[in-house]
Amino acid sequence: MIRKIENADLLLCRLAVSRATRRLCFGVLLISIASVIRPVFAQQVQGAWTIDASESQTNAVDGEIERPEPEPETEPPLASQLGVDSTVDGDKDNSPSVDLPTREKNVPSKPIVDLTPEVSLNLEILFKRILELQDSEDAFSANLGEAYLSYGQALMSAGRLDEARKMFANALHLSKINHGVNSLEQRPILGAMFELASAKGNLEAAQDSINRIIWLEGQSEQERDALAFDMVVRLGNEFINRFEYRPNAGEAGLMYLEQAEKYLKYAIKKYEKEPLNRYVMPYGELALVYFLRSTIKVDTATERYRLPAEWQERKLDFPQKKIISVPNGFANAERYLLRYLEKANAEGATEHAVKALINLGDLSLLYSHRDSAALYYQSAWESAQELPVSHQLFASFQNPILLPDFYYSRTRPPVEDRFPTVLVPLKFKLGKFGRVRSFGEIEEAHPYPDLIKRAKRAVKRLRYRPLIDRGHMIASDELSRNIKVRAPRSKSEKG
Repeated sequence: MIRKIENADLLLCRLAVSRATRRLCFGVLLISIASVIRPVFAQQVQGAWTIDASESQTNAVDGEIERPEPEPETEPPLASQLGVDSTVDGDKDNSPSVDLPTREKNVPSKPIVDLTPEVSLNLEILFKRILELQDSEDAFSANLGEAYLSYGQALMSAGRLDEARKMFANALHLSKINHGVNSLEQRPILGAMFELASAKGNLEAAQDSINRIIWLEGQSEQERDALAFDMVVRLGNEFINRFEYRPNAGEAGLMYLEQAEKYLKYAIKKYEKEPLNRYVMPYGELALVYFLRSTIKVDTATERYRLPAEWQERKLDFPQKKIISVPNGFANAERYLLRYLEKANAEGATEHAVKALINLGDLSLLYSHRDSAALYYQSAWESAQELPVSHQLFASFQNPILLPDFYYSRTRPPVEDRFPTVLVPLKFKLGKFGRVRSFGEIEEAHPYPDLIKRAKRAVKRLRYRPLIDRGHMIASDELSRNIKVRAPRSKSEKG
């Protein structure tokens, strides 16, 4: 009995200690919460709430806005804050996460040291405007959001991309507060963020911005404009460029082309009603995607062959082979190019009709459909007679052109792959179906003769658009071309 009483007293003591510990912890928690909330409300009363949202806060709506650290007493002059001086220490490294082979040239990827006086003055005026709005208006004012957007665009033109990203994040946050989470007013800000991500070479961030714009347009009942058309087509082209930068990339290359196909098909589906004199749909880009997909060789998982009866006796399942089926590239590409031709004929656009017929001829030639290619080239020649004699399309009939070279909705600059290459000069005769027939002698000796045989093997696999005279394909006597072949890095640097 005495032992039971001692155990009961010990249990009561433990309960009392645990209750005291819980009360002490709860008190400490309340004190810490009060110490955090008190400065925030004090700063809100003073009216000096400055928005500086991080990138992770761009999709938040109800979350609190981060309060910046207090500035030192000796504040630097306004020119130093803006980074107008050539000695800029606050800019971060703007190296891209994954290098894109091409990017828009109008947005610098690194800070510009020597800014023009006009750009410096514009930055200073916009910065002063933000300070005035922070002092005179509410912290969530729509005018302040517009000022953030304008200042971010100015910073982006100056190459200060990290600072521009913060301004765009602030503007996007205020747009959600003032106009709603699903408002279309966010699209210009998301478009600016897309331009910034493209300049930094961050394809994933650019894709997130476009996906957000597409989702907002899908949620809205308003009549849809073509604001996102150019960005969607550019994103599809960037995925094609990523594949060309790493050709024959297997499953990774297939993923790039699938993403390009998705965005290009979306652009055609949503904006095909627009006339050709305003927007040219990416029919040529889609034809290129389907052709490139047909060239991919993806490794498949192999299993040792066994009879089905043997598998059933052992009560084992059949082996699951990983087979990636390549769609019929010619049929899909031809379908979209025929839509291009039909649209051009319906609108009476002779130039686009000729381009569509040439694209169809090139596609047929790439897949060795010689009779179809001859018919398309003949139709293109006949339709081109309605154009002026000085039209640039006649040059496509007079010079052999390496295929694929479709007519695209926007200019596609050449993409250099990541492998070291050397240009080898060759002379060869071209047949009327675009294949190399024989080689000529090269007058100048190449520093690496062993690469000449490799270049000859490579050019035999190529296909050219032959000369077209009066609608008929004819052979070329002799062509001089520089053929790009892969070589060791030591030879590529010297050659």
